Amino acid sequence: MNGDYFSDWKLYAINGKLLWAGESGIASESGKVLAEFKGSYWSSSGELLTEYVDSKNKKIVLKLTRIADEKWEWVQQK
Repeated sequence: MNGDYFSDWKLYAINGKLLWAGESGIASESGKVLAEFKGSYWSSSGELLTEYVDSKNKKIVLKLTRIADEKWEWVQQK
């Protein structure tokens, strides 16, 4: 995906350091849109969440999670 379809999102620490940058959706390697996020919001426990509706019309909630030093990934919530 070349970024023409999705918005660019960035997450900064309070000190201004860039923690994560990515797009507002998920695309396949061929560029097909798999999910377009419907905004983001903070949970009451301080986690960054987003959601989308899958092909079966089911709401999927994802949490931006640090998986390693400087590496972040959207993880589906159960």
